[in-house]
Amino acid sequence: MLMLFRAGIRSFERLGGLTNRSYKTTLDNDKEVVVRLPGEGTEAIISREFERRSTELACQCGVDVTMHYFGDDGVKVMDCIEGAMTMNAAALRHPENVNAVAGIFRTLHSVGVDTKVPFEVFRMAKQYKKVIKDDGIQLYPDFTAITRCVTDIKKSVDGECDVRI
Repeated sequence: MLMLFRAGIRSFERLGGLTNRSYKTTLDNDKEVVVRLPGEGTEAIISREFERRSTELACQCGVDVTMHYFGDDGVKVMDCIEGAMTMNAAALRHPENVNAVAGIFRTLHSVGVDTKVPFEVFRMAKQYKKVIKDDGIQLYPDFTAITRCVTDIKKSVDGECDVRI
C-alpha cells in the first residue's frame, strides 16, 4: 500500500485513537501520511464500507485531507494533518473544539449528498452494548442510569418533534 508513493518508510510514530492503531509515517521522500490499522474486533461495530463513503465525502467537501488508500479490511492511508489532535472527553470540554466539530458536521450535513449511510445512533448503541456484553467487558458503573436518562430525553424529543431520533 505504501508503494503508492514509491518511497520507503523513514520513521513512524504511534498516534492516539479509541479503536484503531494509527501511525504518523514519514517516507523517504519527506511525505508524511497517517496509516490507520483497524483495531481488533472493530469490524463488529464499524461498517468499513460506510466509513469509506463518509470519508470520501469529507475529502470532497474539504473537511478532510486526501485519502490515498482505503482497503476492504479498514486499512487507510491519508495525508498527515500537522498539529491535529484526537478528540476525546478532555478535548471536548473546550468550547472551541466543540464549535470546530459542529462546523465540520454542519458542512457535511449541508452538502446535499446522500451517501446511503444510515446513522441511527440508538440502534448503534444497542449493537455496541451487545458486542461489549458478548465480549464479557464490564460496563461503566452508571451505565444503566445514563441509558435511562438518554432514553427519557429521546422520548421527550420524539414527543415534541416531527423528526425521530
